[in-house]
Amino acid sequence: MWNSRLSHPELPVQILLMRHGSAAWDAPTDELRPLTERGELEVASAGEYLKRMGWIPDAICRSPFLRARQTADILNQPWRLAIEESVALTPEASLAQLETLLGNYASFERVLLVGHNPLFSNAFNYLCGDANTRWGLQPASQALFVIDIIGQACGTALSLRHFPSYESNAL
Repeated sequence: MWNSRLSHPELPVQILLMRHGSAAWDAPTDELRPLTERGELEVASAGEYLKRMGWIPDAICRSPFLRARQTADILNQPWRLAIEESVALTPEASLAQLETLLGNYASFERVLLVGHNPLFSNAFNYLCGDANTRWGLQPASQALFVIDIIGQACGTALSLRHFPSYESNAL
């Protein structure tokens, strides 16, 4: 992995990892699993929390999987930002792929990434620098970081919030 302080003097950036809402299992492929009615409710609740907190992203990037596309679309309703897609946010993407993606957003102040487990739970522990930490992201969980350097132990976790109580911080 790399130290990007020299190549990205714009850092730090706030990164919000948002796991998709609950998804159906009866789809022809994993990529085509849609949000359930509960998943839509979870994501709408997460969006309401972000609105109440005044957290507005400068950029949104999502996994190309259907449930992540639906999650990003629901969250983006008040902002109507252009949404980018990246395979670096799919369930089996590597932390190296995620780091490369984060480098693309180093000049932004706030970035919303919508993706999956196991990537996001692994990323939470990796960015905190503690491989023994067992924090995980449930459906529609939000993990907010400040990133100073892109790489292991580069981030400070500000919050980890889960449906149904986004007002509670799990950290």
